[in-house]
Amino acid sequence: NQQKWIGLAVELPKRDLEREVARVNPRATRPEQARFLDAYTLELCTPLSEVGYKKLQRARELMASSLGEWVSLESAIENLAEFYLQRKDPVRRAERAERRHRKAESISDFGLNVPVPTETTEEGLTQDRNKAATATHDESLGGAMPSDEKLARAENLESTQSLTYLSHTAEQTLQDTTESSLQSPPQPAYGLELRSTPQSKRRPLPAAIQHQVHLRDRGACQARLPDGSVCGSRVWLEFHHLTLRSRGGSDSVDNLLTLCRAHHLAWHENG
Repeated sequence: NQQKWIGLAVELPKRDLEREVARVNPRATRPEQARFLDAYTLELCTPLSEVGYKKLQRARELMASSLGEWVSLESAIENLAEFYLQRKDPVRRAERAERRHRKAESISDFGLNVPVPTETTEEGLTQDRNKAATATHDESLGGAMPSDEKLARAENLESTQSLTYLSHTAEQTLQDTTESSLQSPPQPAYGLELRSTPQSKRRPLPAAIQHQVHLRDRGACQARLPDGSVCGSRVWLEFHHLTLRSRGGSDSVDNLLTLCRAHHLAWHENG
């Protein structure tokens, strides 16, 4: 069949020709592996579907358009990983919440006691801004205010309220999403039977408490292994009450521990 392949080689682009060769003579799938090329660089080898590769290429094109320069495959993978971690890593979310809390405290130290808007819509926020601006005018000056100074004060107040509003909205979003990120996968680890744990039917913990536990445990299972080491698993995590709620245990940080699903089930089965 030499003439057939010579004809295909003349007609087809290189990648399409490689596909035809692989269709006739498929290679055995190699396992995932990562090995060091130097002290700071690894070579990653992993199978990837054609659909997945096209998605990666599209993300790469979008990055290049945004940055105004071509992006290597290495940079594209790193950027995608960073993008996901910024939004899904509970430890990073807890760190951001702590920074927002410190920023709010610093604003309060400067005497800017701005209430969080009760309305989450833009219309409600605008109404609150107008009311606050009017109150500032009446209370601070008690009379006519120069237009330039009035505008400057209104802009300063609007900026401060926007910060507080965004912080309030972010806290609400984190409270809604953090618990869902800790839910167990469809199939449990270590061959344990899939069954509901005591925390699956209880109300979610407050976001502020979750953030403090994540900061302390760094998003890793704290179960002690027989050799004295810590499990350290960073997937399928759940919150465990050291003193059970049924025995009067509270939702305080000191009574909570991060465990992977396998060790959480093992504790409730074996103590």
